[in-house]
Amino acid sequence: MNNEKWYLPLHSRRDKVGTLVTDLSKYFRNPRDPVDLEPGAVLFQQGDAGDSMYAVLEGELDVIIDGTVVDHIAPGRIFGEMALVEHSPRSATMRASSACRLARVDQRQFLFMVHETPTFALDVMKELIERLHHLHQAAQAIDPPEA
Repeated sequence: MNNEKWYLPLHSRRDKVGTLVTDLSKYFRNPRDPVDLEPGAVLFQQGDAGDSMYAVLEGELDVIIDGTVVDHIAPGRIFGEMALVEHSPRSATMRASSACRLARVDQRQFLFMVHETPTFALDVMKELIERLHHLHQAAQAIDPPEA
């Protein structure tokens, strides 16, 4: 694949009144140990082992797969949850495209949040469904269905 920007940025998807479809920042208003990144800093590399997920509180990150920026993650979004759910290696490299503040959530915190706040689990599922729709749109933009 060439280095064209074929992604449809997740942070641009908004409802009819202009708010993010799923804004998960409400669950992370007071993080215990926020992670601060300078522009250009790499949080983790594709293929790394993962033991936590992150919520973007401030700033934006690039999602890089095989050296190509394929998406951007903006405030209110989460990423890295696959490491907690299926214990798989990181599927992408995450690099700060601006100064960022993230909330880090480990396995214990994630399970506590799912157990104690069922709406959190539903919102994580909504986020995953939005990503599936996003990928479907991106695939159709690359290879539109035949009429």
